[in-house]
Amino acid sequence: GDLAGAKQEELTRGWKHILTDQFHDIIPGSSIHEVYEDSRKDYTYIEGIAREVEREAYENVFEHEKDSYTVINASGWTMDQTVAVFEERVGIYRDQDGKELKSQKEQGVTYVEVKDVPAMGTKLITFEERREDDLAGDGSREKDASVFSVSDRVIETPYYQIALNQYGQITRLYDKTCARDVVPEGQRANVLQVFEDKPLDFDAWDIDIFYQEKMREITELTSFAVTEQGPVRLVVHMEWSYLHSTIAQDMILYAAQPGIDFVTKVDFHETHQLLKAAFPVDIRSTYATFDVQYGNVRRPNHWNTSWDQAKFETVAHRFADLSEHGYGVSLLNDCKYGHDVKDNVLRITLIKAATHPDHSQDQGEHFFTYSLLPHRGDFVEGRTVQQAAALNVPLTAEPGVLAFPAENAGAGRSFLSFDRECVELDAVKKTEDGKHIAVRFHDFTGGTNRIAVQTGFRWKRFCVCDLRERPLGDWAECREICLTVKPYEIVTLLFEI
Repeated sequence: GDLAGAKQEELTRGWKHILTDQFHDIIPGSSIHEVYEDSRKDYTYIEGIAREVEREAYENVFEHEKDSYTVINASGWTMDQTVAVFEERVGIYRDQDGKELKSQKEQGVTYVEVKDVPAMGTKLITFEERREDDLAGDGSREKDASVFSVSDRVIETPYYQIALNQYGQITRLYDKTCARDVVPEGQRANVLQVFEDKPLDFDAWDIDIFYQEKMREITELTSFAVTEQGPVRLVVHMEWSYLHSTIAQDMILYAAQPGIDFVTKVDFHETHQLLKAAFPVDIRSTYATFDVQYGNVRRPNHWNTSWDQAKFETVAHRFADLSEHGYGVSLLNDCKYGHDVKDNVLRITLIKAATHPDHSQDQGEHFFTYSLLPHRGDFVEGRTVQQAAALNVPLTAEPGVLAFPAENAGAGRSFLSFDRECVELDAVKKTEDGKHIAVRFHDFTGGTNRIAVQTGFRWKRFCVCDLRERPLGDWAECREICLTVKPYEIVTLLFEI
């Protein structure tokens, strides 16, 4: 490739705007109202830059081929996921080996189960148009559709048995794979809770510990319906009313994925009220694990000391996890960062409606997704990091095929991959001096691991560098790149191409 073709200047311009809008008073909602009028325009401008760079890249990378789609995996792991294909016609999908893939046609979109999409790579799928009558007579499709069953408010999936009460709350969640109940007997999960939020100082900044003394549950369920049921996924749509606000939520269950997604839209018109979602889980542990940049942090889930008690509300980026030996439960999200974990209850903070310095903070529509992931082992064995990454940056399907397929593209090829899943890829970029490719990754397991880096691009030599992209040793020309990565170590490699 040619580094000169990389749109680094455009991306840097957008990145500088992002940094401005992530100033410590802007991003958490503690600025005056006019700041958010400006930042909203900024984010539209930033997205425009990114979309234009993406459009130009796709024009160079893909070429049109009827009924062909290229599934893109931007992560550093091989992934299986349900992919949204925006195809109006009825038919079937096949992978690049000709095997038919499970799919489910809904309004304006088809959901396709795609497996083994290589790390930082692509996989080709093709569409074959069929008549609805032909598909209706396919007995195997009827059998696939039966993977879900719904009786009143009791649901069965390949992974779970779920019971919901008259309020839309989960009263039983039985993990069929591990043969155990996730929700303790007599307790309820996905409980939407509203707390009075009147901190003594700094209305938009603080949550004071006494907020927990006044709590209401949102129980006025106004709508409950199964809106999708097929071989790939089941969707239960629920709506609630609360004072002047409404909440609409799709609980999405998958045939081939263990996560339970809660895709939520809130039209919020309350003040000094804090909205959370609570999940009591049948786990006994003295700490929870919280995702942060370049790793994770363990924090106590008890109040044994004043220091522990001071952590009644804590930050996490993509997940919070509560695990005991052999089993655990993770609560994932795509844009929320406030959590509290006390004893066996995982809670995520969704909305905080202060009135100072912005009189209209959090008023209006909100769109977000959180997801429950029961799993074997701890968060590492349960692949929580991988699933959280997939929730935030899902696989996408783009029309067309690669314009310059590699010799082994038929089997799927990675631009970059690792021989072990203990590290997460953070960045692949042109260096600031414009001369090299920088690859950055980190360990998230908290262990020392020997890993091999495999590249799908041509390069002359490489070296390890620091975060400022300054070489730390000699350049090497050997084709095998093997490194020992220490616990939570951030590694950056330079490649001369």
